[in-house]
Amino acid sequence: MVYGARTSLLVGLLAGAAATVVAVTLGLIAGYRSGIVDEVIGFVTNLALVIPGIPLMIILAAYLNGRSVWTIVLVIAFTGWATGARVIRSQAATLRTRDFITSAVFSGERLFRVVFREILPNMTSLVAGSFFGAATAAVMAEASLEFLGLGDPNAVSWGTILYYAQQQNALLTGQWLLVFAPGLAIALLATAFTLINFGVDALSNPRLREKA
Repeated sequence: MVYGARTSLLVGLLAGAAATVVAVTLGLIAGYRSGIVDEVIGFVTNLALVIPGIPLMIILAAYLNGRSVWTIVLVIAFTGWATGARVIRSQAATLRTRDFITSAVFSGERLFRVVFREILPNMTSLVAGSFFGAATAAVMAEASLEFLGLGDPNAVSWGTILYYAQQQNALLTGQWLLVFAPGLAIALLATAFTLINFGVDALSNPRLREKA
């Protein structure tokens, strides 16, 4: 369990970070650049949201060569960015009309500085929420793919523990701990990510801080 936590955390953090980078990039571009750019990115995002994530991950993982941890990371990141991009796009479109953004544009600041120095710092809680949400989904997706036998059989993770428990009929033979332990670990990790997200949100949003 302890050794397998390394792989599960690695997949969760890397896939979550990759999905968040894609979501933030596309969300900021679509939110700040209205017109055809926003429409194209919005269409791609809506299309990605319509397609069911788990079946798409299963199809990609089944047909990609080389079932390694890195393949799972790429598959999860490829299918997990759309929700974050939609939320960030809406917030960026709202911030674009604020007075301090208009003032920065008229003062001659470059696009890169306006987006990453003026807009992005005001979206810290959303970016953190997107990351921890994507990381939680990635851990559960990795466990699901490994459980279905679509991951790396030589890797040790909470998902492979569930896979071998299922292969050995753990529940029917009374070895319920082999199923309960990794399931509980995944649930506790998801809870921990949620609590960390609440903490980041409280620090970045002054309205949520407790008054001294």
